[in-house]
Amino acid sequence: MLDVNLIRQNSASVIEGLRRRNRKTDCVNEFLAVDKEWRGLTKKLDEARAQQNKLTKERKIDEAKVLKQDIKSWEVSLAEVDKNRSDLLNNFPNIPADEVPVGKDESENVVLKE
Repeated sequence: MLDVNLIRQNSASVIEGLRRRNRKTDCVNEFLAVDKEWRGLTKKLDEARAQQNKLTKERKIDEAKVLKQDIKSWEVSLAEVDKNRSDLLNNFPNIPADEVPVGKDESENVVLKE
């Protein structure tokens, strides 16, 4: 499995690695879009939980209850996005090293040792 930060920070090298393995490269952009949504939902949930804690400490129970319902719906959305993100991430192949020769299939493999 590839590191998420590698895909985020070096998407061009990941795309090049996928091309070298004769794989489709659209999965990188799809993953980045889902990852952006996941990070947004995670941030929103963290902020909402902090706000809920603050409201609870201030004894504003009615407002905290309303926020709790929003948090529950966002958690469901986050779980779906997280599953989709994990599925996409698990489908990434390893990126070949630079010294690996490029070939269209196994027939173009180079024998190094017998």
